[in-house]
Amino acid sequence: MSVIDRITLTDGSTASLHRESLPPGDEGVFKTLAIIERFVLRDAKDPRVVEIARAHKRRSERATAKALFDYMVANHRYVADPEDREHFTAPVYHLTGRAPFAYKDCDDLAGAMAALLTAAGIRNALKVIAWRKTDPPGQFTHVYNVADLDGVWTPMDLVMREKGFANEKRPIIRSAEWIIGRGRSQSQIDTSRGLADEFVYPDINWEAIGKDILTRALPKPVGNGENVGEVLRQHMVAICVTSVKQQLLANKGKLLLAGTVAAAGFTTIGFVAAVVTQRLRRPTHASSDATKRGGKK
Repeated sequence: MSVIDRITLTDGSTASLHRESLPPGDEGVFKTLAIIERFVLRDAKDPRVVEIARAHKRRSERATAKALFDYMVANHRYVADPEDREHFTAPVYHLTGRAPFAYKDCDDLAGAMAALLTAAGIRNALKVIAWRKTDPPGQFTHVYNVADLDGVWTPMDLVMREKGFANEKRPIIRSAEWIIGRGRSQSQIDTSRGLADEFVYPDINWEAIGKDILTRALPKPVGNGENVGEVLRQHMVAICVTSVKQQLLANKGKLLLAGTVAAAGFTTIGFVAAVVTQRLRRPTHASSDATKRGGKK
């Protein structure tokens, strides 16, 4: 890695800007993870990062991780890298608001989260996955955090925002983990036990729908460099609910008729059942009365 220049941070201090040509494929991905790990281990010791982790300390590892995850969601939004460039900013600059670059894609968010988890004393890893069509096939295109929370490896994908805690993009074609402090994992980390049952990420290629370059022509609040696919994903539930409401209103006459017929049907069945049951019981009562009268004679 060679130093290209000195850059000025938002607080007026300076930092080193590095640029490096990475090899293609898995080799380049794992080299990037090694770079991220180095900055994570460095910044996890920074007093400002330690203070953020301490402020979100809870009674359990899972509660602490959830508090840190919510903090990241509330304060750091996804912003795509420039085209054809992988940009990574050291976690401490993002977490202290001093980063001179707006870019915060999956590796930036995962790096910042890893620094907080490490500062909190929680064992964690970076997980890279291949989950969408690539050329060549099976290329790693996404990275997020997984953490050992009270003995259960739990995925935490900040790109998925609020829905990303204990959930991950699916289906996953292949994956690999880079455990912070230990390097690449030799065995697959099982995150299936850490998944929440109430949410399944839809198999939609949101990132391919549109990126940074498309949103610059759109009005605010969409036109601030957000990924169009991410914006659509966030509004997907609202869109679906609105569609269902429209369908119900459009067919309220048919639904009312169907409800009326169903109610009438249930009422008829109940009446017939009551009549039949009453008639079946009458012989038994008659026999009993006859027996009683015979005993009195």
